[in-house]
Amino acid sequence: MTEAATRNLLTPLDAGAVLLYLAAVLWIGLRYARQEGADSYFLGHKKIPGWAVGISMFASILSSFTFIAFPGWAFDGNWAILLREFQMFTVLMICGFWIIPIYRRVIRMSVYEYLERRVGSFARLYISAGTIILTPLGNGVLLYVVSLALHSMTGWDIRAIILTLGLITFVYAFLGGIEAVVWTEVLQGLLFMGAGLVTVLFLIFWASPDSAGSLLGVAWEGGKFGLGSWEPSLSKETAWVFIVAGLVSAFAKFSRDPSMVQRYLLASDSKAAFRASLISTLCCVLTWTLFTMIGSLLWAYYQTYPDRMPEVALKGDEVFPYFMASAMPKGVTGFILAGLCASAMSGLAAALNTIGAVAVSDFYLRFARHPSERRQLLISRSVVTVLAFLSLLCAWALTFWDGGIMRFVLNVLTQVAALVVGGATGMFLLGLLTRRASPRGIYIGLVAGMLFTTWAILTGNPAISDWMAAHVMLWDYVPRYSMHIWLVAFWADAVAFVFGFGASVLLDRGYRAPRELTMWALREGKEEVPCQN
Repeated sequence: MTEAATRNLLTPLDAGAVLLYLAAVLWIGLRYARQEGADSYFLGHKKIPGWAVGISMFASILSSFTFIAFPGWAFDGNWAILLREFQMFTVLMICGFWIIPIYRRVIRMSVYEYLERRVGSFARLYISAGTIILTPLGNGVLLYVVSLALHSMTGWDIRAIILTLGLITFVYAFLGGIEAVVWTEVLQGLLFMGAGLVTVLFLIFWASPDSAGSLLGVAWEGGKFGLGSWEPSLSKETAWVFIVAGLVSAFAKFSRDPSMVQRYLLASDSKAAFRASLISTLCCVLTWTLFTMIGSLLWAYYQTYPDRMPEVALKGDEVFPYFMASAMPKGVTGFILAGLCASAMSGLAAALNTIGAVAVSDFYLRFARHPSERRQLLISRSVVTVLAFLSLLCAWALTFWDGGIMRFVLNVLTQVAALVVGGATGMFLLGLLTRRASPRGIYIGLVAGMLFTTWAILTGNPAISDWMAAHVMLWDYVPRYSMHIWLVAFWADAVAFVFGFGASVLLDRGYRAPRELTMWALREGKEEVPCQN
């Protein structure tokens, strides 16, 4: 595998394409290196065009996870994963009309500013700290996925690849701030989509010399375009589980992900922010479809030409990198490889800049006595440096993981996130949708969601439950969580919402939140007034 990959990949044309891309992102970072303060570093003076913000959203959402994991999932199974991702359309309509205008009225830099105004300072600090803790793990996944692919294609040391890509991304994110991040993401997003389109066209029209489109027929007959089981069950891996999990994931992304909310604030007004979100969603849906199609076509390709598979069996995550290295034409491979690098660097740079803004807004400005613009910029760049280092460590640790990366994200990262910020989306929903929810009631709901999450993961994960049964007395008498483990976040948010609303009605019967902090302000047609606090 490595010998064939090196023969095909390391040509002057391919290497030139990759070097040209890396030079371009470094040039963009240096072009915006002169930052005057935190406002320009994190918000770009709100002068970035809406279409650029939309493509930036798209690039930060997808990342290398899509580039490798989606083809791997479709190669091993079917298209059920798209049911999860396509729920973005439903959630976008809700967020575009109700949530974006609220945030642009009450937020200056961090989405968690809203929580403090609606619930209290503890809620803001708790969710903010949880997000900061999770960021290096998520960044580590992005770096590891692309480094694994490059390692498979070139034979280069995977840890050296992690270090190289991580450092280059850190340089332009550190120097150029959000403007550098957005404009590099525009380049990266276009490369990303172009790489998927070129690969699909090659597989359909040129990969099979028998007849154009023959691989489509093979994949169709093999059931590779199916959407899974529609059995009415939430305890198995059915289509309904994917849909529900997708709704929860998409709402969390659009309503409380600091990277997305930061981009709402970059646009000139709420309509421009909504258009940017729509552009990003359309680009995401198209690209998800392309990369899932790649997995199905690759299955058909190697079914048709089994002699072209290596003797050593490949995991689904490794098939696309192997195909790029061994079958794609010279020159085209370099273009796709540049798109692969872009897929990891876009998500990593966005996370570094966004969490830097969260740390400054939610922690430094709260405790600093004299928070000058210059000092804010210094602190933000220090946070970016620390996060970049921790992200590299997490990516290095993942080199010891033996399972597929999609399974790691769905079964490990999702559960860790649920434990750290379980019930957080339910807390946002309580604050946004109803004036009756009091701060005390919302905190009670949050605690209920956290307790439910802990119970569900301890009893619903077989490995953890078996360990507890062997070491904890009376564990066999504890009720078990019986739904699919991917739905823990959904049920935790539901528990947080129900308990929070019930506690508010019972304990604070006459409470009414300020109308401008809820969706009810939109009924009055209140004009958008950006928060200056």
